[in-house]
Amino acid sequence: MKALIHLDQNGKKVMERRVHDAVMKERADISTRAQYVWALSMLQCGLPPRTVQRVSDHFEAVLGKYMEYQTEDLGDLFMRTMLHDSGVEVKATSRERKRKRK
Repeated sequence: MKALIHLDQNGKKVMERRVHDAVMKERADISTRAQYVWALSMLQCGLPPRTVQRVSDHFEAVLGKYMEYQTEDLGDLFMRTMLHDSGVEVKATSRERKRKRK
């Protein structure tokens, strides 16, 4: 049996805020995990910890630039293009692949 809970306008706003906060928290955790993956990948390739730390120190600046472009939904394309132009090949995101098919 499923129970239906009817919320007034205030209750809906509270629930939307809680869901939004939970999603944002999870997104932050995903970002942190991604940093773990690339930092460990760099160490596994033999880069010295000092170099890995330098890269980590630049993360916020790069993220800021990404967010500037992302306001127009171009962040992924911007980053992938910058990587490609530097000689680093990475996969397109599923959103980019979907956009190409249209």
